[in-house]
Amino acid sequence: ETFKRLSTFLKSLGVHSVYDTSCSRDFSLIESAEEFVARYRTAHSSSNSPPTPPPSTLPPGPLPMLASACPGWVCYAEKTH
Repeated sequence: ETFKRLSTFLKSLGVHSVYDTSCSRDFSLIESAEEFVARYRTAHSSSNSPPTPPPSTLPPGPLPMLASACPGWVCYAEKTH
């Protein structure tokens, strides 16, 4: 309801397109969770069993893994670390 009203208002101001990005945020969170699980399993695998490989697109990295969809947090992390 809110998105529809906001879209109508913005289009009345001359905006051509309005996109809802909540589904992309959810996709990003799911991918981050899968990457964390893969890294955790790799870091904590026993010597008896072979390690679980991480997703093919990302190399294994150290823990902890910090991730955020917040642009402010990303900017802060890039500038300070």
